[in-house]
Amino acid sequence: MANKNRNNSPVNKKNKEWYTLSEVAKITKIPPQTVKYWQKAYKINLEKNKSGKYLYTRDDVNKILLIKQLRLRDKLSVAGVKKKLAQFAKCGFKETTAEDVKIKKANIFSENTLLSVQKELIIIKGLLEQLINDISIPEK
Repeated sequence: MANKNRNNSPVNKKNKEWYTLSEVAKITKIPPQTVKYWQKAYKINLEKNKSGKYLYTRDDVNKILLIKQLRLRDKLSVAGVKKKLAQFAKCGFKETTAEDVKIKKANIFSENTLLSVQKELIIIKGLLEQLINDISIPEK
């Protein structure tokens, strides 16, 4: 039986909608064993390919980056991160799409939107910090 993604369509790696554990580790700069631990600790539900390897979506990668920021920058415990993720989920937050951005612009001051924006900014900050670290040239 062919593996299906969350939208009940066959897994398509050609358009890079899916990432392997090693790709996620490289993108996030987190050791693979930590990614796997977080996957279990924070209940990130993943699909598997035909060979049984886990596949991560962009949303999964964003969630891992968010967890990284909450754990490493904000120094939250596992329980603290779970609580923060639950706050995002309680407010009906789901991963951002272009349509969500239009809705956010129309309702920028709601509590749900502010929490959603906070989550997005944490992810963006983490990505920018990684980019700065990648391009920084050591001073002589």
